[in-house]
Amino acid sequence: MKISIHKVVNVLFFVYYFTLMVFVSNKSTLLISKVALLLMLLVMLLDIAKHRYLLDVGLPIRLYAPFFIFCAMSIIWAIDRLQALTTIITLAQMFVLIIFIYGYYSIYDDAGFLIWSVVMAGLCMSFYCLHYYGIDAYITAITIKGRLGNDIANANAIAINAAIALIGCIYYFLYEKKIRYLLVSVVPVIVILGTSSRTGFLIGCFGVIVLFIVKSIDPQNVVKTIGKLIIAAIILLIAANFVVKLLPNTSISERLETLFNYFSKSGGVVDTSTLERMQMIALGKKIFFSSPLFGIGIDNARVIASQSGFWNTYLHNNFIELLADVGIIGFVLFYFFYVVLFLKVYQILPSLKIVMKKDPWIVVISIIMLCRLIMDYGGISYYEQNFYVLYAVALLAINKFNLNYSPLCGESGLKPHSY
Repeated sequence: MKISIHKVVNVLFFVYYFTLMVFVSNKSTLLISKVALLLMLLVMLLDIAKHRYLLDVGLPIRLYAPFFIFCAMSIIWAIDRLQALTTIITLAQMFVLIIFIYGYYSIYDDAGFLIWSVVMAGLCMSFYCLHYYGIDAYITAITIKGRLGNDIANANAIAINAAIALIGCIYYFLYEKKIRYLLVSVVPVIVILGTSSRTGFLIGCFGVIVLFIVKSIDPQNVVKTIGKLIIAAIILLIAANFVVKLLPNTSISERLETLFNYFSKSGGVVDTSTLERMQMIALGKKIFFSSPLFGIGIDNARVIASQSGFWNTYLHNNFIELLADVGIIGFVLFYFFYVVLFLKVYQILPSLKIVMKKDPWIVVISIIMLCRLIMDYGGISYYEQNFYVLYAVALLAINKFNLNYSPLCGESGLKPHSY
């Protein structure tokens, strides 16, 4: 009975994560995702009650609660208190989500399944997009012009989820030698190119490169490591050059070129989307300097944006958004989680080979969270459900570091299994 209930929770988690990618953006299908989440939480509660488990919520409370509490306090000085209250309610729901996923899966020590589900759900979403639009539409979008995905969800969100699926597939191919994952990785690549999303394209490339780098690291043989990295860099450069020559005048190529033109100051054409985002960043900086310590209230930057000629929208940059909304204090409280995670990763580098053999999912979630951190430059994560699912898995990784890979426990950095 214990195993069967847990398996039901696993199935419901997979369904729930898939619905986050496909059904949340459409009001007519949003209920599907809410029902999937509710069922998952109810079955979790059933399993917990049946076996009288106690949820370990210490880590979520230490790392997320301070940010949530400060955001809730910001309603006191918020410009638009109703807007702040709405977002605080959303953050409270995310807090509950973190506690349940972290607490429940720390009981079963089953975080590897969560990573697999995230990757497989991203793959299923990619196949769904391919089915929804048809292969002909994708061929046209990739080889000529077009941008697919907005009918299902935000095109950038589609591309980001496809990029995470791609990273996962390449991981399973490189580390577990499963050729089938390499074959199906073509599908998320097609979806990324079809969306013409610069964020999805760059993050996909970056994540795959980091996977190759981690795979090549050998603390005992520096020369061998450097040689592998050089070979990997050459292969990736050749592949990138091939893609650029194969798709010289497509949407993704042009969008990447206009982005490069802006940052290089080459004087080339810069697209309207890039200019608008940079204007939003400039506005966010102005708001931040007006109240650098506390901000103007959670999710209130959109109020100033709507008064400054933009539509009622976030600033399309999580760093600037948090600095404007909750100032330096809220910014530090939110990103302290990343500091803890990557410090733990740094501490286990001498034992990386052992970690990859015992708990390889830690490598994947660390790379995914690094990608999510970089993506914060071009999007908002602090109230996104997908992000908080990954946040909970990253907390499980931190917990695993503390229990099994403490650098204080011997030269190898390992201590006996504690579950």
